[in-house]
Amino acid sequence: MNKSNIPATFKEVGFNESFHMGKSEKFSYYIDKDFDFWCELEGGEIIKCPSAYRIDAFTFTWSGCRYWYDEETKRHYYVNPFYDGETFYLYAYSFGELLELIRKFVEPSDEIEDVLDSSIEMKTYRNTITEIFKN
Repeated sequence: MNKSNIPATFKEVGFNESFHMGKSEKFSYYIDKDFDFWCELEGGEIIKCPSAYRIDAFTFTWSGCRYWYDEETKRHYYVNPFYDGETFYLYAYSFGELLELIRKFVEPSDEIEDVLDSSIEMKTYRNTITEIFKN
């Protein structure tokens, strides 16, 4: 991929690898200072994503929403694509604080912990994630 098209202010937050007819395609995802997501296509073109996700050990989804922990910034991120017609982002420095923000601004009637506890990814990575959330 041609990395020269990536602005210096963009931070790589993940990638998506897809397989089609025996060929593998890898698309990198970036976030800018305004928390807008961008995708780099194989040819080097950068396009804005209406929603994005990170694929790694600390990502899981619920109701079409995304969560990830950024080890470098020590932030917990929540992305709700198309909340009221726009992509909606929250971040906090602790998982508990993030849950409070979600309850306050996004889905106050949902029991977020129950949803998180039932996710396959959460069960798979429970020990590692729990360890990170304690910090």
